[in-house]
Amino acid sequence: MRSLLQRAGPGHLGVHYIVTDRDVAVIVTTAQGQIGQSRAVPRDELNRQVAALRAALATPRANPLPAAQALYQTLLAPIASSLDQVEKEARAAGRPAATLVLSLTDVLRYVPFAALHDSRQFVVERFATVLRTEAAGDPAGTSESKDWRVAAFGVTGAVSFADDQRQFAALPAVSQEVGAIVRTAATPSGALPGSITLDAEFSRSALEQALAVRGERRVVHVASHFHFAPGNEFGSYLVLGDKGKLSLADLRELNLGGVELLTLSACSTAVGGGRNERGSEVEGLGASLQTAGARSVIASLWAVADTSTAALMPSFYRSLSSADAKLDTALALRSAQLVLLRGAEEGVATSMDTRGASLVGSVVSSDSMQKIQGWAHPFYWAPFILLGRWQ
Repeated sequence: MRSLLQRAGPGHLGVHYIVTDRDVAVIVTTAQGQIGQSRAVPRDELNRQVAALRAALATPRANPLPAAQALYQTLLAPIASSLDQVEKEARAAGRPAATLVLSLTDVLRYVPFAALHDSRQFVVERFATVLRTEAAGDPAGTSESKDWRVAAFGVTGAVSFADDQRQFAALPAVSQEVGAIVRTAATPSGALPGSITLDAEFSRSALEQALAVRGERRVVHVASHFHFAPGNEFGSYLVLGDKGKLSLADLRELNLGGVELLTLSACSTAVGGGRNERGSEVEGLGASLQTAGARSVIASLWAVADTSTAALMPSFYRSLSSADAKLDTALALRSAQLVLLRGAEEGVATSMDTRGASLVGSVVSSDSMQKIQGWAHPFYWAPFILLGRWQ
């Protein structure tokens, strides 16, 4: 980790957690060295705090601050001096924010660190975050070229499956989302040049054909439903536009060589089909896709709202592709999250249709199916996490 941070440059802090039955240990790594400490928080208490946060984030009607502040005190308050120092380094280097490179274990993999709160502000207002996976290799040092092309796939209509009796609602905002991301003759204001494949044309073969293209820096963006079945990699699947399914096992078999970034703009894609109740599946999907060739993966920790996601994703790609901003992937994701948090593009979530059918540890209740003014609640912006390489 130390050599990795040296290559990444100033403004990066490695934070590695180890959970035991009796305490939570944290090892902080900088380019200069490491320091470690532990806090006497039993595993049962940590599990309770994480469950409380996820429950508070399951609906925009709940107040997330008490749980977000309690978990901040457990996880980040003990390293406050290191956080302050890396912020100073980032400012001196001209970076808009420092980046926390997280190595997570156990139930902490279910925690959206961006949504933790220090009693003054959310972590995302101070830091970008990235989840390190061993499969990604060296997450730093990629080319600064922004000449990327994006292949976007989406499902806009309702889909149902007779074999498992699941029904997935229509996602009308997906058309808006991919149109704002992909620049074509029909969508000239899109952030990146590329192609759009929707609904019946979105099949496994179409996805594999797009992945077979070589010789360019590529982004693959998928906006659809994802059904999560705990402990079942064949029962966990991505909904395709031709009313087919792509199971977690199928996703792991894709040839993702040359894909710079794979974005799964769907629900619970970071918690898919794992067998370890302590959260190894969160890292598992990202690690599997990186092993298949993708350098970076953006996935989600819970069911995402259709309309707010359609605003966040284009904002992310605009920040990522901007030559003036010079933001890496972690900083670009943070920038897009801040747009929703601070209301720069405030809107009314007229549809709470979520991109998926189930969640780990929480369910979007019927009480939340209403119009919500603005998207400042972390329900909207915090589920998306970046795994792997960020520069």
